[in-house]
Amino acid sequence: MCKVSDQNISPATQALRKRFCGNEGAFALVIAGPSGVGKTSICQGVLAQDTTVRQCVTTTTRPRRRRETEGVEHHFVSEEMFLEKLERGAFVEAACVHGYRYGATLDAAGAALANGRVMLMDVDIQGVQTWKKALE
Repeated sequence: MCKVSDQNISPATQALRKRFCGNEGAFALVIAGPSGVGKTSICQGVLAQDTTVRQCVTTTTRPRRRRETEGVEHHFVSEEMFLEKLERGAFVEAACVHGYRYGATLDAAGAALANGRVMLMDVDIQGVQTWKKALE
């Protein structure tokens, strides 16, 4: 039985729950920990081993690093664009980490679920409780 509606969650979270409910066997694998502990390396290993896993590409306001590609590691946006998306309720989860904003949009989660049943998430400690509530 899927719990879709909850008065205390965002419309994006309710929509994500509906997508999970409509996709039997779908689940989320959340890799969580503080910055610098190896979450990205673990995710890369999982993605290399299992083609049914799709990463939920998060959005961030931090500058793109030299070897990063837009839409692969993250979606890189301005602070203004991030706040606009936040205001519209586009994020399932969002947090401020080391002065930059990070978040997972419903669209990014939907894209991960559309191509596979396992959605891989790489989140900071702050995101754990939000994802736990969103996916319960």
